[in-house]
Amino acid sequence: MSDFSVHWFPQPRQMQALNACGLDWIFTGEGTKRDSICETIGYGGAAFGGKSDGLLGIAIAAAFAYPGISIGYFRRTYPELEGAKGAIIRSQELLAGITSYNEQKHTHLFPTGSRLHFCHCNTEKDVYEYQSQAFDILLVDEATHFTWSIIDYLITRNRSTIEGGCRPFRVFASNPGNVGHSWYLGLFDLLKAQGEHGQVKNVMNQNSKYEQTYFIPAFIADNAIGVERDPDYENRLKQRDIMVAKALLDGDWTVFSGQAFPQWNYSVHTIEPFEIPDSWSYWRSLDYGWDHPTYNYWWTMNPNNNRHYVIREWHARQLTDLEIANAIKTSSLPNERYTFFFASPDMWRAKNVNGIVTTAPDEFMRMGLILTKADNDRVSGKRKFNNLLAPLSDGLPGLQVFRSCPDLIACMPSLVKDIRNPEDVLKIDGDDPYDAARYGLTNSLITRPTALEQQPRRTRSPLAEVF
Repeated sequence: MSDFSVHWFPQPRQMQALNACGLDWIFTGEGTKRDSICETIGYGGAAFGGKSDGLLGIAIAAAFAYPGISIGYFRRTYPELEGAKGAIIRSQELLAGITSYNEQKHTHLFPTGSRLHFCHCNTEKDVYEYQSQAFDILLVDEATHFTWSIIDYLITRNRSTIEGGCRPFRVFASNPGNVGHSWYLGLFDLLKAQGEHGQVKNVMNQNSKYEQTYFIPAFIADNAIGVERDPDYENRLKQRDIMVAKALLDGDWTVFSGQAFPQWNYSVHTIEPFEIPDSWSYWRSLDYGWDHPTYNYWWTMNPNNNRHYVIREWHARQLTDLEIANAIKTSSLPNERYTFFFASPDMWRAKNVNGIVTTAPDEFMRMGLILTKADNDRVSGKRKFNNLLAPLSDGLPGLQVFRSCPDLIACMPSLVKDIRNPEDVLKIDGDDPYDAARYGLTNSLITRPTALEQQPRRTRSPLAEVF
């Protein structure tokens, strides 16, 4: 475009991001206007990979490609936008003499009539400041600093503002770690991908809804300009904590500083399903929810070495107690001998159902499922997990998860320590699989077949629930 002249040109990985957004032609002069590859694009990994400049490049290109559109550039807090080398100062460098900048509104007005708004959203309540706003393009820098509930609401603001504008899309750029690591990991299928990208995927988000996403990995080598400016940066990273270095150098989404279970290893702690011997017993564990998903796990244990296995996963939202109980019962195989069914303690709260005071365990009992109140000591639960993730005498860990349990496998490497109590796991969006599995370790060692065989069969006893 003859009127397009900014003080920046994309590096190769930034050009890949522009291509995914359908905007590379603005810089190359080749091709024509087209939609983004999908509505949700991820861009991230290693530190110093040029992501923030890439987001600004997307904003600038879109502002010229689609006159009159509205673009929102978000960070969690305003100081992160305004500080030295923050997005606001950087944007003023790139757009000097091209746009007019409103200091009070933190907005660039382009000669095309498009606007780039710098925004922040620190708390869950802050989202409502944007209740009446709309952005054709939503750009979120350091997206894993945001909880899913904030991101989920901001996405509702990602809609067309003018006729003939672009198809709305959003780009989430980030390094590994922080409170949003779990939803980011799942949304862009980063664990299952094992480093393989370059295709649009249909993945399930935190709302248990499918959406198409595309991910662009970023590495230090992608930012040749930055590396030339600061050639010692990579060496400084290597001298830091090994988890920090691995995440920020390699863009490894399975490790990061503050990870609750850094010993978790996909190749070691997950296993393909195998046929379970008839002599092994089983138990279940359930985390109860309505708006948050209900998760149930099926467990078994090798009585010869006490190795625990999570063998099956089920989850759903907004089902009644009877519907949950029926789904779990029908998903259990007839030859599986169950000892206990551990469930979250909140299920014992009394409630009024059609004029009758009852509890969820009462409803489950109607389906022949007898619940046992799970140990809800979070610190104790984390300690039990730590112990089982360690190797036994044969070198394999005390806990392995069947690969038919994808949500738990994705959840485990995303959990972070609670900075107020490092012995606990921080409560974050998307940790429901962990909570359900944690309940399964309430009294797991007493589920051994010997304990079952020695226990007399009694009516309505947890040990009598055998199907």
